[in-house]
Amino acid sequence: MASFCMDFAVEGTKISFLIQIKAIYQSVGGEYESFPSLDFLQVAFRKKISNKRFLIVLDEVWNENYEQWELLEHPFLTGAPGSKILVTSRKTKAQVDKSMFSHPQRKNFIDAILNKCDGMPLALIMLGRHFRTKTNVEEWEEVLNGDSCNVLTQDKILSALKLSYYNLPSHLKQMFVYCSIFLRAYIFVMDEVMLLWMAEGFLYHRHPTMSLENFGCECFRLLENFFSTLGNEIDLETMKETLNKVHHLSFSSGEFKKFDVLHSIKHLRTLLGLSLIEPDSSRKFLLPPKVLIELIPHLQFLRVLNLSNYSITEVPKSIGTLVHMRYLNFSNTDITCLPEEVGDLCYLQSLLLRGCEKLHTLPNSVIKLINLRHLDIRDTPCLLPLGIGELKNLQSLSNVIIGGKNGLKISELKNLSTLQGRVSLEGLHKVTNVEEANEASLRQKKDIDDLEMEWSDVFDSRDEKTEYQLPSLGHLQALKKLFVESMKNVATVGPELLGSPTFCVFPKLEVLEFKDMEGWEKWSIDSDGTRSSKSYPCLYEISLSNCVKLKVESKHLIPLLEVIHIQECST
Repeated sequence: MASFCMDFAVEGTKISFLIQIKAIYQSVGGEYESFPSLDFLQVAFRKKISNKRFLIVLDEVWNENYEQWELLEHPFLTGAPGSKILVTSRKTKAQVDKSMFSHPQRKNFIDAILNKCDGMPLALIMLGRHFRTKTNVEEWEEVLNGDSCNVLTQDKILSALKLSYYNLPSHLKQMFVYCSIFLRAYIFVMDEVMLLWMAEGFLYHRHPTMSLENFGCECFRLLENFFSTLGNEIDLETMKETLNKVHHLSFSSGEFKKFDVLHSIKHLRTLLGLSLIEPDSSRKFLLPPKVLIELIPHLQFLRVLNLSNYSITEVPKSIGTLVHMRYLNFSNTDITCLPEEVGDLCYLQSLLLRGCEKLHTLPNSVIKLINLRHLDIRDTPCLLPLGIGELKNLQSLSNVIIGGKNGLKISELKNLSTLQGRVSLEGLHKVTNVEEANEASLRQKKDIDDLEMEWSDVFDSRDEKTEYQLPSLGHLQALKKLFVESMKNVATVGPELLGSPTFCVFPKLEVLEFKDMEGWEKWSIDSDGTRSSKSYPCLYEISLSNCVKLKVESKHLIPLLEVIHIQECST
């Protein structure tokens, strides 16, 4: 519980309002620190009171500025159920008339408002604020049927966007302007945009303890409402005289074929081939081999190259001359190999090769990319080169095939302590040495939130009747979903899965699924009393399918368990 005195009597300036919100933040235990903008203060505020119950009392309020009330209210939306904000005021406008919420024509009004907004969230906000002061049917119909509604919405949107943009910190302005190179109606994906910002060097303005990736995602969320206004196409043929000033350029896949125009752009930093098709689509656009060979010598300042969804079969060796390259995307192409010269791209941060079905190996020179942070080979059958463990800055590594033709060992993961997100491990049946498995140090990789582990039905020369145990996974602090499938030689699941009882086990696990575990007979959810309060605190869904011999033993309830799916099981 926290108490504070807040001067909210009159409508103040933006600076005074920032000071007032900061006073509340500090009164609930927030640190005494400076924030570059109100947005960053609100992010810190939301984290501080997230899932906590509170009572806020604002006495003698005279402020009628609805925008400021929204800003004040926003951080409190993350509070726990039961939280309350009590406001006292002698102003009649502070009272809300809810008569229209129960009106029989409410649905018709809602449909009309949505049509007026034309899919723009900001337009919906502006109209909502306007209708807030209208308390009867006649006033609503007058606004909806009149031309003033369109003018009002457009003017307020432009005004709000301009005001919001001018008040952004300089680094957010830079990120927003960069996104203007995307196509109209392009669906912005946070991870994709974040990697591009990182490649351009826009993420330097961060707290020392925050990773580039987390800061980029935070900035994306702050700018998300702006993205619907982006997307203006230009004709390069009409602006040849100014081409030398262009630094960032995108083109529509399959439509832009005049690549020779790019030879005139001497300081191009970004070249994005964009499309509106799905990332895993089989559709590809034609790109003659000679185009890339002729183009690369003219792009010596290039940092970002995206040619995904093009029918490229070969990457020229000259790619190694692009020494400023930070982001390279050949996803969903027909390339069969990458040249060894890729290893000369010493500043490369992101190498994206998702869905390259004909790519079976990566060059050994990849291990020279000491600044590589993201290697995406999802749905690509390629093997990682020996020595991949030397890339100590890797944040994401989607697929790892153990014991393939190159003899990759699981111990290669030992030094990749910063791995996060999704990791898939295949060929674990070829791990025969316990010490080697322990060297992988999976328990130290606490930021992995999606882990897939695959054992084959082929167990080499070992006895197939040998009983196997699941690895210890309870220490993975960020793991939210765990799927265990087709491990037919596992008979019991117990304390070996949970790991050490000295800390909270599976602290963030939400979904647990077992499927086709035909030999599984016994599941001890809590093997001793010391674990019961520390196991599965967030688990709400369990799925058991085709576990015909299973019997479950549990003395304690899983606290938040809500959904249980059971199919073809004896339990």
